[in-house]
Amino acid sequence: MAVGLVAAWGLSSGLVACRSGAPARTPSGLQKVRVPEATPEAQQAFEEGLRHLALGPQHHEAARTALTRAVTLDPDLYEAWHDLGVIEMRRGRWQASVDAFAHALKVQPASRSSLLGLGHALMKLSRGDRAHKTFERWLAEMPEDREVRFAYIAALREGGEGLRALEQVRALLAKNSKDAEAFNALGLVYRKLGRPRLAETAFKRALELDPKAAFVWNNLGLLALDRGDDPGAFAAFARATELDTTYVVSWVNQAVVYLDSGAYDKAFAALERAVATQPDDADLQVALGVALRGLGRFDEAAVAYGRALDLHPDFPPALYNLGVLYMDHKEDPQKAKEALLLFAKVAPDKDPKRDDVKFRLRTLR
Repeated sequence: MAVGLVAAWGLSSGLVACRSGAPARTPSGLQKVRVPEATPEAQQAFEEGLRHLALGPQHHEAARTALTRAVTLDPDLYEAWHDLGVIEMRRGRWQASVDAFAHALKVQPASRSSLLGLGHALMKLSRGDRAHKTFERWLAEMPEDREVRFAYIAALREGGEGLRALEQVRALLAKNSKDAEAFNALGLVYRKLGRPRLAETAFKRALELDPKAAFVWNNLGLLALDRGDDPGAFAAFARATELDTTYVVSWVNQAVVYLDSGAYDKAFAALERAVATQPDDADLQVALGVALRGLGRFDEAAVAYGRALDLHPDFPPALYNLGVLYMDHKEDPQKAKEALLLFAKVAPDKDPKRDDVKFRLRTLR
């Protein structure tokens, strides 16, 4: 499966591409480096990349090719580096995303969007230590930047610096004792530290301050799962999606638990809601395929995996699940072998499915 349980900080960490003439967002309090005008050839390649990017995920590879040409022609074109980072992030290529965002920041240290992208990609690589150091440098100049502050707290939390994260949240609450997002962050830190009662108290205080905060209900659901209270978890997730029917995180969390328990019909229903909101999310398409496979709807599962591959060519979770589907259910060893061989070629070295793929390929010989 391609998705897992998801906690929510509350603030949006979504990234957008830079457009020509509209560079990545920069706070007024940080000195922006003056970058020379792009060469005409590089600007032309950059704009070509933007046109492809605007056409959607199926055109990401063409956008990537054009943007790579742009930064080759002009290495100081930081907007193109940023957009490369966004593309690699959307395709789950976290190290490539880190490299691109780092290039953007090297050229333009005041690129706030690139900073957030770099931190997010580093956390996906379990490099919370490097992520929080990246945010620290920014906050030294911009201490009131709220979104970066919460990203910093999350990086400390996930990087094994829970006590430092706790200090940061307490500092926020000392300034404003009615900060619902800070109480949510406090709950997440306590959960990470293995202190569920304090986490629950913090989440409930956040809901007293903001009863309609879907992200807090989601996190209460995760806390209920931690203690084995499945009914309590589903009630919390359901409340989150009642408050915001487009809140994908809670639909996904419901689906993950249903998939793990074999309730494929309920997982499918939850994933349909998630996919309706984010149809271009390859992870969701793979999860939908897993639910369909569990329901015995094998042809539809293959279509869902195919949609994931249309969005992200060579997407390892889709290739793996497609190979399993053809091998175990559709009895098409040739197509199974093709999918699994491609997985073996493109999947990260530490992908947990590699051992199973090696075994399956030996069986298919």
